[in-house]
Amino acid sequence: MEESERAKEYHHWHFLDFLGVVTWVMNRGIRGSALIDRTPPRLGGEPPMVELDHLVKLATTGKAPDITVDTEQMDQIVSLFHKVALQDGSISSEETTAMKRFVKGHFPEGSSEMKAEHFLTAFKDHHSSEANLKETCYLLRTRLRPGAAEQILESLFKLAFLHGLEFEERREIETIGEFLGLFSAEIRLAESAARRAFEKS
Repeated sequence: MEESERAKEYHHWHFLDFLGVVTWVMNRGIRGSALIDRTPPRLGGEPPMVELDHLVKLATTGKAPDITVDTEQMDQIVSLFHKVALQDGSISSEETTAMKRFVKGHFPEGSSEMKAEHFLTAFKDHHSSEANLKETCYLLRTRLRPGAAEQILESLFKLAFLHGLEFEERREIETIGEFLGLFSAEIRLAESAARRAFEKS
């Protein structure tokens, strides 16, 4: 899929998202705020043609394409990365680099560098006490696409392997996996995949 076609698909997708919010606002004004939800419906994931492009790549390469998450989801994921990274006391430059790779690989193409930098700053400056782990994971799992939770957990394990997987880090990541709705076997598979990737690098 050409970059111009991809950009056009995103532009169309964002327009439909905006149109849905406008319709929701108008509906609230007509029917009254008590009759419908307070949160406007938003389009998640990626445009259908971009999704199709990912599926074609999956069919030709045999490797699952990286998930793409929106701004709200990335904020929640950053808080999880921060929580794991701080288990050993501080955030290292290697962990910051790993977070940067995750943002670049999972944030929608065409997003500004400023947005990417926002997440890196949030990763380094985030206060763990601000986030309720269980609530954050619940909000994430209600909106993530199938397979996304496994990819996130594998990335968290990769982050922990940078300085040796400590007991506290493993326990934190396993808790996150459970809160994301994963089974023990899926958590072990994520850890195993992260270990293999770390040993190859």
